[in-house]
Parts: sequence; structure tokens; C-alpha cells
Amino acid sequence: MNESQFELDHSISREDLLQNISKFTDWGGQSWAHLTRYALSKVGSLESKQVLEIGSRFGKMSGLFALLGAQVTSLETDASAIPLAHKLADDWGVSSRITYLHYDGDLSHCAALKGRQFDIIFSKSVLVLLCDGLPRFLQGLNELLASDGRYIFLENAYGGKIFHLIRCLRYRRWHLPGIEYFTRFHLQSISQILAIEEVKRSYFPPIYLIVGRKRYPASRPAQ
Repeated sequence: MNESQFELDHSISREDLLQNISKFTDWGGQSWAHLTRYALSKVGSLESKQVLEIGSRFGKMSGLFALLGAQVTSLETDASAIPLAHKLADDWGVSSRITYLHYDGDLSHCAALKGRQFDIIFSKSVLVLLCDGLPRFLQGLNELLASDGRYIFLENAYGGKIFHLIRCLRYRRWHLPGIEYFTRFHLQSISQILAIEEVKRSYFPPIYLIVGRKRYPASRPAQ
């Protein structure tokens, strides 16, 4: 399967798209592709679903969601990436299924999201950038989930001192400002705001896959 075959007429099956998911997850290696495939298998059909992607960059994952039948809202902080994502969607014949939005990283500032509800929320390597702003961002995502909505988070995990050293050498910095690689502490933070259904982890490279649902406030005790 090559990218010129991607058509909205569903001539390519869901199974073929998921089998070839590495064409859409070229931002990562096989571990990222495997976890993404597993997560999409877990949440089931995207046909006619409303999907929100946070941090869509050049649009390949949003394009995949559209090819799988979803109506996609695609959020990105880098305005220069959006024209390239538009072109990709045009080339794949899915531009009518994707709405691209530029935002400043604060969900509450994005007027186009007001009152919206989504069946699926997907993000990759976004939450690790939020640091102290993570709880507030998660609360915003919980409010955007439909009553039976699901979320898929793929995040870089800490991985211990060896991987910390590898990352420092890769970026040529001994301290990486603005990044908090995920630990069990971050999973606990998520569980306080969103319902977690499943966590899977890759150790090489260190990645967390977190899949879950909307969380409702606990009922008030009877008076």
C-alpha cells in the first residue's frame, strides 16, 4: 500500500490501514506504531465518529482518522504546519472530513471548541510538555469528551537514568526545559481527572500508552 492509494471511498479496508500504520506514525519507530495500532483496535470503529487530535503537526494521523471514516478536528500550535497538513488531506481526498485549528496551547482559548463533544481524543507527545499545566489541560479534555467518549494518549516515559543520558546527548543539553517525561506520578494525575481503562508500556524506547474514558464527578453524599 502506498500513499497514492488513500481514497475516501473506503477501497482500502480498516484492516489494511491498521496493518500499514507505520506509514502514518513516521514520527516514531515500530514501538510507537504497535501501540497506536493496538489503541485504535481497542476503541473500535471510527466510522462517523467525532475525533479530536491534539498536536496534529503535518496531519498524517488526522488523515488516518478521516480515512477510517471519522470527522476530525485537528489542533496544532505551529501555524506553519497547517498548510502542509491541508495539502496532505487534499492529496488523500479527505479534506472535507478534517477541520484544522491553530491554537496557543490553551484549550479554553480555542473558541471553535466551545460546546463541542468528541467521541475520541488522541494526542502524542503533547502532555509531556505541559508540566504544571497538566491537570488543567486534562480537565479541559474531560469536558470535551462525549458521555461515552474515549481518549488515547501516547507519551514519552522517563525510562531511567540511562535513557535520560541518551536524550541529553541527543539534544546536546544536560537539562531539557519544558519536558516532563511520564512516570507513575503522571499516571496518577491522569487517573484523578480521567478514567483510565488500560496502560501499556514500551521499555525500549520508553513509551506509555494510556486509554480511558470520561470521568464524571462523584455523586454527592445523601443529606
